[in-house]
Amino acid sequence: MSVALKPCSDCGNQLVSDAIYCPHCLIERVEVEDSWFPVSGEGASNPVVEHSMVPEHRIVPEERIKQLCREYSITPTDLPFIKTTDPAIQHLACGAGDVIEIIRDSRTTDTARTYRLVVSPSSGRGESRETSEWRNPAGPAADTYSGDGDLSASQALHIIENLRAHIPPSQPGACRQIAIDRQSEMETAKQRVNSASPYTFIEGELGFGKSFFLYWIRDEVLPATAVSIIDLDDRTNFLNPESLIESFRVNLETPRSLDHEEYANGLDELWDTTLRKIADLCASHYERQGFEVREDRMKKSLQLAAEDILSEADLPEVIIDEVATTAGTYFDDSRQSLSQSLLNEVSSGDPHDVLRLIGQLARINGYRVLLGVDELEKSIRTRDHFEAIDEFVQDLPENISLFVTGTPELVEGEEEGNAIKELHSPLYEVTTQNRIQLESPSRQDLTKFSRRVMDIETQALESQRDREYTLAIETAGGSEKAVETFLEDRSPAFRAYLDYLEQYTLEESATSN
Repeated sequence: MSVALKPCSDCGNQLVSDAIYCPHCLIERVEVEDSWFPVSGEGASNPVVEHSMVPEHRIVPEERIKQLCREYSITPTDLPFIKTTDPAIQHLACGAGDVIEIIRDSRTTDTARTYRLVVSPSSGRGESRETSEWRNPAGPAADTYSGDGDLSASQALHIIENLRAHIPPSQPGACRQIAIDRQSEMETAKQRVNSASPYTFIEGELGFGKSFFLYWIRDEVLPATAVSIIDLDDRTNFLNPESLIESFRVNLETPRSLDHEEYANGLDELWDTTLRKIADLCASHYERQGFEVREDRMKKSLQLAAEDILSEADLPEVIIDEVATTAGTYFDDSRQSLSQSLLNEVSSGDPHDVLRLIGQLARINGYRVLLGVDELEKSIRTRDHFEAIDEFVQDLPENISLFVTGTPELVEGEEEGNAIKELHSPLYEVTTQNRIQLESPSRQDLTKFSRRVMDIETQALESQRDREYTLAIETAGGSEKAVETFLEDRSPAFRAYLDYLEQYTLEESATSN
């Protein structure tokens, strides 16, 4: 399974091939579909109109209405009326205020054209807006997360605080700042995300940096990928897909959602930007065709476009209809992001439908999707849970990849037992065929890591007394000597090395007191 990529002709960003626009430069990549527009002049099939005794009825574009009014020195209200309930115009999707052209056969001029103003006793004419108001109304900012740029003091402090807590820095771009070597493994991971490989297992012993590596992958792929990384617990696990997928949804990040705090999560941004770009496309189309950009028309076009786009996803028809209806009322609300109200409208007994919706919205926005689960070895180790993981992977939409971190012992068993190998052989097979193995860090790796940590502490903390890692390394005789002493009676591991430096600092502090 692979996802075809195509570069944007304007900015060169690599996009999923069927994206409707580039999320980085906001340049449209596809033409609008005729099926998105309820006003096309002729409308759909209508048995009444097809009768030989009923003349043809068409909606008149606004520019033609203005021309007629100038030509005959009239206003539209001077025209004879035709009711919205008239059977001859039910196929036209017109509303009060439209003008209908009726084309009859004529013995003298071949055809005779008359005009009627559509009226309705129960509703007025649809609200008219300037085209510019439908071009990203209250539009999303063009800036997106790039991952580039120098390390800031606040980001440096965030890294140090997380190192002391032995957890990966959560700020985007932070893990990239302390990444040491493993470029080959990283290239493999990026290729698997780009090709939408459904499952990848990142394997390494405790302290080898699996969690940091997972977040480093996130830093590398975020400019073109929607990412969600979670930890499992007693409630959020693969045996409870509803809670699991809800956690993925809440933690979803996109390049644009990271730069704009008005988005609660990445699904907010995907849904919001999708409809704003569709509105832009449709408003431009109406304008080019000479039809007024009216609210009722735009709402219907949003509904039809959403229905057309989502029909390509493996979603139940009832959900497509519900989502399309929500799209038609999207701009009725002043809030920018309505993904939660969208999900409130989706009535599905299958939580995977939410993933399918995320996958399809990501595709049309030009993104892949990476779901990450950290430290699987700390979660439930039963046959049922491993079977549930296997089923989850098999049900993933083609644009979504799952990356899982875990220890070799979780896979092979060894002393503790309850491992994937002995409890569920199909998952064991797919795990061993799709894993990235992280080796123990070398002496050179730990030395580079020491120097990197010292540089970050210097940038994060003004007072030398607060630079605990730097103090320990310098007291031990420098980076190389500190690593040499550490390796005398310990196996090489990043976490164990941090423990050693922290303990060294405590011992030195106790001695000085």
